[in-house]
Amino acid sequence: MGLSDGNAFLDQLVTIFRLGSTAPISVEHEELVGRVQALYACIIRGDFAALGELMTEDVCLDIDAPSMPAFHGTTHGRAEVLAVIERNFAQVGEQVPKVHEVVVQGETVVVLCRESGQVMPDGQPYVLSWLQFFTFREGRLSLIRERIS
Repeated sequence: MGLSDGNAFLDQLVTIFRLGSTAPISVEHEELVGRVQALYACIIRGDFAALGELMTEDVCLDIDAPSMPAFHGTTHGRAEVLAVIERNFAQVGEQVPKVHEVVVQGETVVVLCRESGQVMPDGQPYVLSWLQFFTFREGRLSLIRERIS
């Protein structure tokens, strides 16, 4: 992941979550946001083996990205999901995501961002918004739904 400042992005997650909360934040919700931070941290480091350890064996990745057909599709199973994530992040660079909202409901964390960057290898700039839903089962990631516009 070619983030210009990965630590700032990780910090944004918690800050925006806490600022946006209208009710007391439960320990469980803090832990779920922490799990999402850990997922992103693995991607930022390029540590896909560690990322896989945070997923269920039957994890599903569902990406709806009409504006970016190379990312669009549904994938099942840890090995396949990891391969798609690694391939997708290899296609972008100089990413600058700005977190706009983080919401937790039940076992799902929703992250809304606006992002700019470059499509690799030609360096074409892009600006888009994305919404990611991370659903956990027994402490591990079981479903990722992403909507890119």
